[in-house]
Amino acid sequence: MALSSEKKAVLKDLALSLSIANLCFLFIWLEVLNLAGDDTFRYYEAQPPGFDLVGALILDISAVGVVLFASFRARRAQRAPLKWTAAGVIAFFSMFALYQLQRSITDYMMDRVIFTTLFICKLIIAAVAGILLLWSLAQHFRRSPKRFLRELPNRLARVGSAVFVVLFPLFPLLMANAVIRYESIGAPLFRDHSPAPMLTAKADTPRVIWIIFDEMDMRMAFEAPPQRINLREFNRLKNQAIFGARVITPNRNTTPSMNSLLLGVQITEFNQQTRELLFKTAACSHWQRFSSHANVFSRAREAGFNTGLSGWHHPYCRLIAQDLNDCAWVENPWYTWKRYLQPISFWQKAESLIDRQARHVPGARNIFGIDAESDALQEYCSHDISALRTVLANGYRMLRDPHLNLVLIHLPIPHPPGIWDARRGVFVTTGNSNYIDNLQLSDMVLGQIRRVLEQSGEWDRSAILVSSDHPYRVAAWQFAGPDVDLRSEEVAYFSQMRQQPYVPFLLKLPNQKSPVSYDREFNSVITADLLLALLKKELTTTTEVIQWVNAHATDSLTFASSCR
Repeated sequence: MALSSEKKAVLKDLALSLSIANLCFLFIWLEVLNLAGDDTFRYYEAQPPGFDLVGALILDISAVGVVLFASFRARRAQRAPLKWTAAGVIAFFSMFALYQLQRSITDYMMDRVIFTTLFICKLIIAAVAGILLLWSLAQHFRRSPKRFLRELPNRLARVGSAVFVVLFPLFPLLMANAVIRYESIGAPLFRDHSPAPMLTAKADTPRVIWIIFDEMDMRMAFEAPPQRINLREFNRLKNQAIFGARVITPNRNTTPSMNSLLLGVQITEFNQQTRELLFKTAACSHWQRFSSHANVFSRAREAGFNTGLSGWHHPYCRLIAQDLNDCAWVENPWYTWKRYLQPISFWQKAESLIDRQARHVPGARNIFGIDAESDALQEYCSHDISALRTVLANGYRMLRDPHLNLVLIHLPIPHPPGIWDARRGVFVTTGNSNYIDNLQLSDMVLGQIRRVLEQSGEWDRSAILVSSDHPYRVAAWQFAGPDVDLRSEEVAYFSQMRQQPYVPFLLKLPNQKSPVSYDREFNSVITADLLLALLKKELTTTTEVIQWVNAHATDSLTFASSCR
């Protein structure tokens, strides 16, 4: 039986309402789907997202859809105020839906399709369609300008309605996709391995403490430090350590660099899975499993040593906890959507999603005082401060455990954005801090680590290696957004650092009291072998270390590794 015209109008209004409401949340849809379905994101998460997140999103879309449906029905009212109010509501949500569609395509998908044939074809099609549309409008305008202007709002409304009706199937498709993705994941995928049992300690076993300050750069820390900071602890360590002045890292990003350091091989490509990392090397063009290779900790345990690790960003305990006697890690909030994983109620999640979308309304900053980018930065800084405290708390516990022979502490500083106010000596989340402040915080943390070891009588007898996973990435942070743009005091330094890819490398041997400089360039990919040689007491003097590095420096720069 054919539907009446009134029922058809109701169904059309319903489809339009849900389509527009769905597009208003399109960017969040993409984040929520990738949170559950993309290994690149799941790799960095410590816990699976709950399906209630999808339910909260559908509830929000339905709520906006109800408002729009009521507006579409009210648009047919006889009273002008109600009619124009309804039209205004529809126009607002329609424009925001188109904005979200554009934002999703450009901001989210651009890095995946830019410069590809598919993207170029889309541009050509869009350009041709735009030209044809403009030509058609010009023809109508030339024939009857007054009539054209009078009918233009209705023409635009019909075109918009057609677009939104065509895009309506996105709503059920996204819901079905979400159900499939969220049903396929569970807690076991994200579960960390159990730590290894403690080995019986040998008499007079050495200790090696490996400290990584994320994104610490040589120039800012040692060569030309800003006058307003005083890196007293780093310079104090430098005065009793072997100081490598020209040390490059395996990669400019944390994941490939840290895994290269752990394996002692140069990773050239990598691919994340939830519970595995695949990689290639210069010598091996096929994909290899990280879990099938010995790492510095498994090799240390084979030699009879106990190991511990406290870190961030990388899911250490999911990948290598079986090679560690003590393991703890926290996520990098820059890579994860902690706001979606908070232990809050269903209704609070629905409210938080609405709030998040409201912050992205164009002009919200000027009209309502809402600043999505500043709020996102503040959220990140808060989680970053929490991550630092957690990594340090776990790290201090491991440093105080005399049974652990090899301990790695991977810290989230001085990695931007700034979370420390060096002038006042307090944590901040307001964006008024920068990389230079984080350097001062790093110095304070190094001093705290030193005091923990001194109080337990472990500082003098331990070998301490302080370095970084990669130098400061000037180009990356220049385009990170207005809230993490380079501050004026940084520009003078960073502009000179483009050809300065070095990181600090300070190695204090047990009972070392005097400084030794090493100016030959080498790649820190040799770190794993160096640490094992120190553990086995194959290297006990600065002369032996220098000779060992000399023997391995050339090989480290060729990025050679065996293909297994």
